[in-house]
Amino acid sequence: MEKLSLEQLRSLKEQSDLEVNLLQDSLTKIRTAAARLENAAAALHDLSLRPRGKKLLVPLTASLYVPGKLDDAEKVLVDVGTGYFIEVQHFLLLANSDPSRAVRSRGQSPPGQPHQDPHCRLPRLENAAAALHDLSLRPRGKKLLVPLTASLYVPGKLDDAEKVLVDVGTGYFIESIMVALRGAELLPDELMLEDDDVGEESESGSESEPEEVALSEPSKNAVYNKEALLEKLDDITWPENVEWIHKLTVDHAQEQEIDVNDDLARELAFYTQALDGTRQAFEKLQAVGIPFLRPPDYYAEMVKSDSHMLKVKGKLLVEKKKIEEAEERKKAREAKKLAKEVQAQKTKERAKRKKEDIESVKKWRKQRQQSGFARGNDEELDLPLDEEKGFERSKKRRTGVAPGDRTGGFKRKVGNEKGRKKREFREAKFGHGGRKGMKKQNTAVSTNDFRGFNKDKFRERKRMKK
Repeated sequence: MEKLSLEQLRSLKEQSDLEVNLLQDSLTKIRTAAARLENAAAALHDLSLRPRGKKLLVPLTASLYVPGKLDDAEKVLVDVGTGYFIEVQHFLLLANSDPSRAVRSRGQSPPGQPHQDPHCRLPRLENAAAALHDLSLRPRGKKLLVPLTASLYVPGKLDDAEKVLVDVGTGYFIESIMVALRGAELLPDELMLEDDDVGEESESGSESEPEEVALSEPSKNAVYNKEALLEKLDDITWPENVEWIHKLTVDHAQEQEIDVNDDLARELAFYTQALDGTRQAFEKLQAVGIPFLRPPDYYAEMVKSDSHMLKVKGKLLVEKKKIEEAEERKKAREAKKLAKEVQAQKTKERAKRKKEDIESVKKWRKQRQQSGFARGNDEELDLPLDEEKGFERSKKRRTGVAPGDRTGGFKRKVGNEKGRKKREFREAKFGHGGRKGMKKQNTAVSTNDFRGFNKDKFRERKRMKK
């Protein structure tokens, strides 16, 4: 390891991490399969306790069951969770031929599920007994809806209230007559535990898993306490002598029975009931003298606040302003484009007119030459020179120039002698404006002018160089 380079160590670490992840995934899958096998073994153990020919419900889906009979508990297929089904004999071999080893002790929950006390299923039996009591009051042939799934119902008739199967919440369905006779004693023996047994089993399983696990969701089992419900109903019921204005209840008398399966008739009944109730309430409110209609000058408060509506108004104004500015820019672009087109058209017209005038002058000259410059009709040039506006004086004036000053403002500078001398001195020293390079070059006159040449000075410089 010490002789390996950094890159080799990194590759070795990545390979080790990959192997660890594979091992963890395999371990998770093995645990899941083991839990599934334990649950299947527990179910098989419960199934082996049932006698041959026992009636049971066969699940087609998670909430749809069909009636059936148990012919042979040994001929059962087990879903091992891999898309395959194996026979129970092979499954028992996988479980070491002892299904009790895969079954938890009584009162303990399967692995991965919270502990549940079987006594908490007593309210379910109480609710079932209350529902059966209400069902027994219905006459034979009463129409009712039979649930196929949690949200799917089919119409049916009640033939015999005693031949009803009840879900006791433990995975078993029992007949209604047994619920009515025995009640809570119908719980299976393996689910009815004494407090001492529960304490011993909790102590034995404390080493492997915790005693209590908090429920992820609250229990959905309801308690049917008829006396408490009636007492609460008396508390919230309106007194008999209370005024109608406090209740605002309207009763509608249904004349004939409506077929609930007829959509049009049902909707018409709803409409008729609402209309009749509105009329009754209208008459009662008018009789009491309570105003309930909106006055013509009343403005109800808006759903949106004023500040919110001001923000909306400001946003709309900003959008409107943006649209107007965009329209103005568009018009300006169009006007500019049109002005360019007009300018180009005028330029073409001027060029065309100039060309025509030049051709006219050339033609006139040629005619004059051919006639020998004789006086006649073609003596004068036939051009509209009087109509030209190019000879008119421009009306634009320079700033700081008097109306009668034809010098362009130079007349004002004549009287300022001091300023003129300064200007002349600067011009003599620095020169006038424009290019300065040509002034330093020799001309024909300066080349032939030897007045500034000193022979003696030239000889002294030559001696110093030597």
